[in-house]
Amino acid sequence: MERLDAVAQQYIRVCRLTSGGKTWNLDSAAVEFLVRQKTVQMPNIAEIRIYNLTPDSANRLCQQNQELVLEAGYQGRYSAIFKGTIKKGNRGKVRGTDTFVDLFCGDGDQAYIRAAVSKTLPAGSTRQQVVDECLKAFAPYGIAKGFMSPKLAGFTFPRPVTLFGLARDQMRSIARDIGADWSFQSGKLDVLHKTEAKPGNEYVLNSRTGLIGRATQTFEGIIVRTLLNDIQCGSVIRLDEKSIDLAAPDPSFGYETPKNAKLPSIATDGRYKVYGVDRVGVMRGQDWYCILYCANASADKSWLPRALLNYQQ
Repeated sequence: MERLDAVAQQYIRVCRLTSGGKTWNLDSAAVEFLVRQKTVQMPNIAEIRIYNLTPDSANRLCQQNQELVLEAGYQGRYSAIFKGTIKKGNRGKVRGTDTFVDLFCGDGDQAYIRAAVSKTLPAGSTRQQVVDECLKAFAPYGIAKGFMSPKLAGFTFPRPVTLFGLARDQMRSIARDIGADWSFQSGKLDVLHKTEAKPGNEYVLNSRTGLIGRATQTFEGIIVRTLLNDIQCGSVIRLDEKSIDLAAPDPSFGYETPKNAKLPSIATDGRYKVYGVDRVGVMRGQDWYCILYCANASADKSWLPRALLNYQQ
């Protein structure tokens, strides 16, 4: 079940950037990045700053809509933490001599903005067939099929279904019908029901496998900080209750009827679903971690902290 390597094996940082048919090894470079991933339909983003590139490399990277892959982690264990396209590239100078390139990137942003469908499906079609038509529209923009909720099956439309307009609007409608979230994750289209988690082994987090400090119960969810890793939105982590600092009640809401002050529950089985991930990296600094925004994976999904609702539709 344990998916993360021991901390003793996580100490030599690795950073790679691939774009325009070229890969830059940035292990010894001055690089900073912030990657934000959620299970919402809005594309995930990455902001990357690289210092003192050659003029040729800067020119090659500052190409709008060019594909980009950012890999980071530790020697012997690193992976792609972001796949998308460059929305904009800026250049500048600091301290009079050091130059930098800022890359602002989106995961599936062109598919989100441009992909359109125009098709009528016959009576008896399924929701999965609607999603498949949207996938055909997304494909020219580099989007492939990812996790598809089983709840897309089992229902057939009694009448023909006319699909016309932006594919994202069709996806929004289908996701709302089945109570799911849809998103682009590393160039793939995922449809994940609110009661589901992505299949696969669960990540056991403790001091030996990358947990930094202690997790915190907040009014915005269970917040967990780890060493930089490949945990994805929709995955499940396992966290011992003893590793979580409980939140103090907010007296401004009162103790008898807390209402909006309701705290996310602590999982008796230690299982938490990840609704959002921030990845922060500074190659020549201390920051090299993930922040996971989680909630009890076994609890009633009819209620989530308000902040985590923003990580869904």
